[in-house]
Amino acid sequence: MGECPVPFFRYLYEEVGRAYHWTDRLSWSDETIRAYLATPGVSVWLMSWEEAPAGYFELRQHEDGSVEIAYFGLLPDFIGRGWGKHLLTRAVRSA
Repeated sequence: MGECPVPFFRYLYEEVGRAYHWTDRLSWSDETIRAYLATPGVSVWLMSWEEAPAGYFELRQHEDGSVEIAYFGLLPDFIGRGWGKHLLTRAVRSA
């Protein structure tokens, strides 16, 4: 995915994380999100279906060269279709 707009970043985080009670980024300001997304080694990858977002993962490269899958998940409408394993495989290969 190209540059991730702040509202879209919020949408993905909130919708994917709602069922899992993700809360650590809910209080982030727009400026905090922009700065985070501009951090070298941080990338957001989107999976879509018929132009609708279906899931995403976020990679974060650390100073030692290791890459963390920081966030990963499907939007609620796409859970149960067997797509999670495809997205996770893509995340691991990209990392």
